[in-house]
Amino acid sequence: MIGTILRIRYEITGLLNEGPVFTAYSARDRLLARDVTVRVFKAPFDEEPAFVAAVERCIEKSKRLQHPGIEVMQNVDDHDGLPFIVSELSRGTTLVERIRKLAPFSVPVAIGMVISLLEALDAVHSAGLVHGDIGPHNVAIQTDGSARLQLTGMWEAYSASATAGSAVLTLMAPYMAPEISSGGLPTPASDVYGVGVILYQLLTARLPYMAETPGAMAQKHAGEYAATLRSMNPGIPVVLDELQKMAISKAPTQRYASAAPLLSDLRMIQDALRFGKSLSWPLSGAQPGVREVRNVAPKMSAVRPAARARKEVVRDREEPIEKPLPDVPLILRITLWLLGLAFTGMVVGFVWWSLDRPRTTTVPNLKNRSLVEAESELASRDLYQGVTTHVLSETVPRDHVINQAPPPDSKVNVGSAISIVVSKGSRFAEIPDLIGHTVDEARAMLADVGLELDGDIEDAQSASMEKGRIIGQFPDKKTKVDLDSTVRVKISDGPPPGAEPAPPPPDTLPEEQSTKYHLHLILDDLTKTTKVRIDMEDDYGTSTIYEETRQPSDVIDLTKEGHGAKATFTVYYDGVEVLEQTKEAEDAK
Repeated sequence: MIGTILRIRYEITGLLNEGPVFTAYSARDRLLARDVTVRVFKAPFDEEPAFVAAVERCIEKSKRLQHPGIEVMQNVDDHDGLPFIVSELSRGTTLVERIRKLAPFSVPVAIGMVISLLEALDAVHSAGLVHGDIGPHNVAIQTDGSARLQLTGMWEAYSASATAGSAVLTLMAPYMAPEISSGGLPTPASDVYGVGVILYQLLTARLPYMAETPGAMAQKHAGEYAATLRSMNPGIPVVLDELQKMAISKAPTQRYASAAPLLSDLRMIQDALRFGKSLSWPLSGAQPGVREVRNVAPKMSAVRPAARARKEVVRDREEPIEKPLPDVPLILRITLWLLGLAFTGMVVGFVWWSLDRPRTTTVPNLKNRSLVEAESELASRDLYQGVTTHVLSETVPRDHVINQAPPPDSKVNVGSAISIVVSKGSRFAEIPDLIGHTVDEARAMLADVGLELDGDIEDAQSASMEKGRIIGQFPDKKTKVDLDSTVRVKISDGPPPGAEPAPPPPDTLPEEQSTKYHLHLILDDLTKTTKVRIDMEDDYGTSTIYEETRQPSDVIDLTKEGHGAKATFTVYYDGVEVLEQTKEAEDAK
């Protein structure tokens, strides 16, 4: 879809991400000369008028949100029956990708990201709205490191579709508060729950609960308790551990009521870390009057007097026992006491060992699997993805696993991290056909395959191509070059004065006007190493089809597609023209 112009206005320049309901692209608003995000409805949701209308209502409701940490959705538009959403462009990457590549993060970095997220969420809650789908999939980390919320309030539209809700459930389930799974509506407290899960994930590189299906995930959120942050990393401050536990409390009344108090407490922890202060729990935003005093203080006040009473009773009982019993020898009493103590220790030790003994599982074989498959397989065995290293590979496809540690079939404890080596793909990229495209289109097309456009762009007059369109490129299309290589282009400066109007664009020319020309050159007239360049002029204009340094007597075999009834080929040695030949389409060789 890259290069498509929607509504004669939005020029698609690149793919951002693909979700279950929308495919997001970067685009250029040619009317207002600015970059935007275009989310195209995927099938079958593009043919559900009720769902499209519900999305439009959600956008209208969220338009009043004006905060740099919130991606403002502007409107719903339509192109030949295909609906799409236009919103601000968030430059950067998704938090999903950031977690996958870099987690776990240090405590200060994780706190900084969550504070940035909460500042935006606080603006949502202050406006009387609920985000409803807090998760890394709806958070963009911008180039300056700040977080930006996306698709705010979109949850309200999902109920207007028969299948949209179930489509997004897989993404939402790991961050969904228990009361939502039970049929409740999203609230600021349920948004806080999602933030608490994100904080857990940033600090541990894993989710607090792992399950294969959304239903099983919901059961774990409702009925199980996650391992604490400090049980996995004792270096995490106690107050941060308590704050995170409160954020994902199962009862909404035991959580932070909204983003504001959680944000306040996190800022206190951030300042304490920055200036070396010590803090104790609860913090100001934790509302100890509701959470701590009501639940803990009554128990403490009831226990202490009873403990004192027991001590007094024991003291009274022990006084007569201090005298040796006349019918039991002292040495026998000591021996029996030691045997009893040893037996009790053995029982306690065995019970403790049995309870504390970690469960084990077998490491699956992840080699040659995609990252999505690998993560799913690890989750099914209560394992998680640890350190991830990305390397180039000519044999393993991009985003597939090359190697792993521990190796397959090893026995490890449940909850262990499996390190993997992932392919970044080939070190080579194939150059796309840029002829007929604009410079912006070419730059986006090259970026998609890991290449760059050379900033030195040559202009040339062309009677066959409208002004601003590319008429030549080097290297030629389908040439394989190293990643991050640059591609030079030549663009049309318009026809010479008095020339006839340009022919139709390439995609409207009849197929029979395309001819393959086969060139066979023996460079027996070279006397030294020389840069050889070959230009071709056809109905599309003049383009460089070959440029390379060659030795005397080298042979060049080249096949090039030309357009029109004839083509003229010009050969240059070190920039000097040495040969020009014109060939008719009927005599292509």
